[in-house]
Amino acid sequence: VSKYHPKEKIIVAHFDHSLRGEESDGDREFVLDYCKREKIVAEFEKLDITKLAEDEKMSIENVARKYRYEFLYRIARKYSAQHILTAHHGDDRIETALFNLIRGTKLGGIHALSLKNGEIFRPLLELSKEEIQDYAEQNKIDFREDSTNTVTDYQRNYLRHEVLPKYEKINPEYRRALTNFIDYTVN
Repeated sequence: VSKYHPKEKIIVAHFDHSLRGEESDGDREFVLDYCKREKIVAEFEKLDITKLAEDEKMSIENVARKYRYEFLYRIARKYSAQHILTAHHGDDRIETALFNLIRGTKLGGIHALSLKNGEIFRPLLELSKEEIQDYAEQNKIDFREDSTNTVTDYQRNYLRHEVLPKYEKINPEYRRALTNFIDYTVN
């Protein structure tokens, strides 16, 4: 929040995937409390993504993404918002690109700007998750960690916790190297 982005021009959109029961409810309350305290408009939606994935015969990850973005676009239209900002960070981008490469699909991945059906900006792509957490801790900014991020049953989490640490052993600067490779390959 700054003079360029005053509070009255911000709408927080929180999508609850209903994957973690009371913990998901706690996340929603955490965001709602923050928005009330800061006098920021907030919109929330809760869907049973597990049931929708079963009904649509799709992975939980794909169904979650589908409905989350539908929600974000709907809220943007409701408020005539010019932009949608997400909290994707550099580690997300690397994981997505490697995940796509392993599956044999387009390397691509997450880009800083997406023009599909509206403008989505991902202003944190230049930062690692660790850098963001360090900033939050140093500036005494409360945050919540999604406990399912540690469950290696999800393929992306397996990549995050089992595969990428091996990259780091080979090259501690692997994030920079892979980001440069992604930028070079995609552009």
